[in-house]
Amino acid sequence: MRSCEYFQLQPGRSQAHKSSLPQSPSQPRAMLSFPYSVLQLWLQQVTNFSEDVATEVLTSRTHFLADFQNLNEIKECVNCSLKQWSPKKSLTCYNRTVIYMQWDSSISIALSVMSSAGILVAAGISLIFVVHINTPVVKAAGGKLCFLMLFTLASGCCSVFFFIGKPNNMVCRVRWPLFTVSFTACLACIFVRSFQIVCIFKMATKLPKAYDYWVKYNGQYVFVFASSFLSVIHCSVWMIQEPIATVINYNLSQTEIFLLCTSENDLSMFLSGFLYTGVLSLLCFVFAFLGKDLPKNYNEAKCISFSMVLYIASWSCCMLVIISGFKKHLSVAQALATLFSLFGILAAYFFPKCYIILFKPQCNTTAFFQSCIQDYTKKRAAE
Repeated sequence: MRSCEYFQLQPGRSQAHKSSLPQSPSQPRAMLSFPYSVLQLWLQQVTNFSEDVATEVLTSRTHFLADFQNLNEIKECVNCSLKQWSPKKSLTCYNRTVIYMQWDSSISIALSVMSSAGILVAAGISLIFVVHINTPVVKAAGGKLCFLMLFTLASGCCSVFFFIGKPNNMVCRVRWPLFTVSFTACLACIFVRSFQIVCIFKMATKLPKAYDYWVKYNGQYVFVFASSFLSVIHCSVWMIQEPIATVINYNLSQTEIFLLCTSENDLSMFLSGFLYTGVLSLLCFVFAFLGKDLPKNYNEAKCISFSMVLYIASWSCCMLVIISGFKKHLSVAQALATLFSLFGILAAYFFPKCYIILFKPQCNTTAFFQSCIQDYTKKRAAE
């Protein structure tokens, strides 16, 4: 991008004045002053200026002085700095706009509201489960593991706030690991719950010793801790090898500068994290499918399948943004994918249980659950 310099010309010499023209004929040499219309036509012919640019030159000054003997030296162009831009044949370099998700932008406000709503919903569900901690619905949902799930979902919602505001290296390196570790722990809890339900109804009688070891040594908590720890190790190794940092991108737009959080290989980072959580989501889906014929108050196949499909679809779209090269929209895509993944679990897994607790208390009794188990046992015996 270039901006033009104009010369005040006198017989036998010329002087360059960057982006400025003489305000008055102060030199006592053979200078000539021309009518406005003549100067406008002359500027367009000699310099190839558009009519608008020629008008800008003339209207901003009272006189334009020139020497007929040096008309060919009327113009010279200079480069603007990286932080500036200039339209074609313009007189001035303009500062480029710095672009990031500012707190007062509409998309940032929407993301903040959605994240805050997710945190409040998780807190509200936690309160409902605390009040009804000893009821069959809460126990069937996972018991104390439910509170860990809700905590990880709230933590995931908090990670969205790191996508908003002016980025720096610390923010860039916190937001992705925070969501990854939180969501991994949540998926581990869902898997453990599905695995235990299937074991109780289908595998405990076939493998009694294995099931006894699982219960005796708190296998569910060991598995959740191990999965979360592996996720922490993965994120730490990645941040050491290819740390995410703030990058100033001047190439995405002529008039704008983009502040991006990126690493040398964004796609590999997302694929590695997505692969690990994808395996957990697949395991959740498999055990949910194995339990599709269980009593309806233990059957979570549809709910878990919906939340896992929504998770995979949202992050697949995010990867498409990376592959297609639209990096200026990457932060928005990541934030939306994060919220869709978290809301999918809140809506599909927890809302039905809250509905039963609040509006169908007759289905939240030990007698009702026992009758469902008896019906299931009779059905299996008849087969």
